[in-house]
Order: sequence, then structure tokens, then C-alpha cells
Amino acid sequence: MNEHSMIICSCPDVDSAKAIASTLLEKQLVACAQILPQMISMYVWKGQLCQDSEVQLQCKTLNGHFGAIEKTILSLHPYDVPEIIQVPLNNGLADYLKWINDNCPL
Repeated sequence: MNEHSMIICSCPDVDSAKAIASTLLEKQLVACAQILPQMISMYVWKGQLCQDSEVQLQCKTLNGHFGAIEKTILSLHPYDVPEIIQVPLNNGLADYLKWINDNCPL
């Protein structure tokens, strides 16, 4: 079973993404956080078609941290139902995966 994953979370702006990323890093729940620039999200919310500008937060971590990551994001995120998706990392440079292990130990 693969132990590494990436958490994807859309945020309304860079400041909210930075606040979440900083907290996750300080708690050693993730090894790295990347904030991708502006994107347009289109979705249906409460029966209405919506379109918003967002940024994407991507975090590299160990699968065992998902519960704590989810709880932390929910406590800081301004959305009622934020995107919190875990994507398995099936392969990667061995030294990079070791670096993840070293920076967010279980």
C-alpha cells in the first residue's frame, strides 16, 4: 500500500491558502505546500450555477495524516464545504519520498 499522497484544496484567495498551508506545515502534517495561481471554478451550489476565482493548494504528505489535515482545513477554511481531496502518489523519486517522510513523520 502506498503511504504518500497529495491533498488538493481550492481556496478563495492566496491569503487563505497561505494561512492553511502555514498551519499544516507548523503542525508537521505536510512536508510541502504549493499554491497555484488564479483559476476559475464553475460549480452548482444550492441550485445556482456559480463561477468564482480561486487558487489551488496542493500539499504532499503521508496518508496517515489525512484525518488531522481534514480537521485543520475545516477549522480554517472560509467555505461551508471546502474541497479536500486526497490523491495517492503511486511513485516518486525515492529521495523525495524519504524527504516527505522526514518532514511530516507519523
